[in-house]
Amino acid sequence: MAAYASWIYDAVENFKLAIHAWVFMTKHAHLLVTPGSDNAISNGMHFLGRYYVCYFNYQHSRTGLVADPADYLCSSYRANAFDQKMEMWSPHDEDLGDELITDIRHALNTGFNSVQS
Repeated sequence: MAAYASWIYDAVENFKLAIHAWVFMTKHAHLLVTPGSDNAISNGMHFLGRYYVCYFNYQHSRTGLVADPADYLCSSYRANAFDQKMEMWSPHDEDLGDELITDIRHALNTGFNSVQS
């Protein structure tokens, strides 16, 4: 996990990315990123992909969920929920609003095709 976080930090520095949120799952990761240039995300993901796939799949062969998102230490949850400062976290400039957040949660829990418009 520390290696992947280090590679993300290197991608942030090398490709001018702003990381707003992340969660490292057992076999994949989710990132909320704002690019600093047109090709920043593509180049950054390519950079991460060269290191990530083989290493991560080899090292982690288990799955599971935590009871409380704050218990999952490999996540930006504490930064976003509790404003805990983390080195590679950048707060997002835009507040999504309660209605959109509710729609996103509904979509994640029931399937993306069921979002009300």
